[in-house]
Amino acid sequence: MTDVPLTGRRFGEEGGLLTYGGYLRLDELLAQQVPQADPPAHDELLFITVHQVYELWFQQMLYELEAVRDAMIGGETWRARAWRGTAGSPAASSSPARRSG
Repeated sequence: MTDVPLTGRRFGEEGGLLTYGGYLRLDELLAQQVPQADPPAHDELLFITVHQVYELWFQQMLYELEAVRDAMIGGETWRARAWRGTAGSPAASSSPARRSG
């Protein structure tokens, strides 16, 4: 994947140098999807993709649970109560209320 040239303004970048592919490191991410079977299995890429996504969601759940734990340890029980529903919930994790917390 090639990034947008560094000259000129592109929609959504507001004059910055950050691109969608660059921010998500798509080249690196997609390079991790390397089928290992010989001969190649028809659904191997699907298997790799699904299980990589599982691992990413596990990482997100740990991040949310650590934030709740740290809020509780810090005496911010109100914040822990507000965040406790976000762990393991993709929709709740990306809500504006969670980010402004």
